[in-house]
Amino acid sequence: DYTGAFIMTMGNKMTFTDARAIAEIVVEKSPKLRWVHTLTTGVDFLLSLKLSEAKHITFTNAKGAYTRPLAEFVLMTVLYFAKKMPVFMKQKREHKYEKHVTQLAHKAHVGIIGYGNVGRAVAKLLKDSLEAKIYAITNDPVSEEEKASLEFVGKTEDMDKMFPKVDYVVTILPLTPKTKGLINASTFKLMKPETIFMNIGRGPAVNEKDLIAVSYTHLRAHETDSYLVCRLLLEKKKKKKQK
Repeated sequence: DYTGAFIMTMGNKMTFTDARAIAEIVVEKSPKLRWVHTLTTGVDFLLSLKLSEAKHITFTNAKGAYTRPLAEFVLMTVLYFAKKMPVFMKQKREHKYEKHVTQLAHKAHVGIIGYGNVGRAVAKLLKDSLEAKIYAITNDPVSEEEKASLEFVGKTEDMDKMFPKVDYVVTILPLTPKTKGLINASTFKLMKPETIFMNIGRGPAVNEKDLIAVSYTHLRAHETDSYLVCRLLLEKKKKKKQK
């Protein structure tokens, strides 16, 4: 039996289902186990372990470890689309070079849904580098001093007031019963047609089939690390080629 700690990591070929199954075996077979640590920030995939019932086990995650990398990813994505990188990369592949007018990212209007540690890091980096105007959606309290540095602060029910004002939307939500599918077809339709949508939070907080559907009819572009979204996009491309 383990007498110390169990470190949960995710290899390139390991799914959340695999990780959960391994963790369940270790917890069940190791009565001397005292500490379980996951190298991920999200812990929803381990909730089935019912660790709250195991009073002798301390459970920790990697909160804060990915704050700066995620903030930089958002900055990169804003510049990527503002400077029309997909267009220029396509031209490079095809050896065709035409002039295109790009957009200024300076003072971009960015909506952040989920204004926790990562959300605040994203806001700070965008404000420091681009003087971005930040609109925050959070159900947690925000100090008056912090509100003064933001263009808008609202709760989830106020998203409809924010969407018409922003050019970029970033979701950074945990996965809970309340957030699952929170961003869906009705939400996307409230966004401006030129909106760039990014999800760097838990995947299921966004209804990904709705995201795929509106990405062809409404949104200008989206960025996500979701396996499901990538797979659905590939399937749509294959069907188009078959036709």
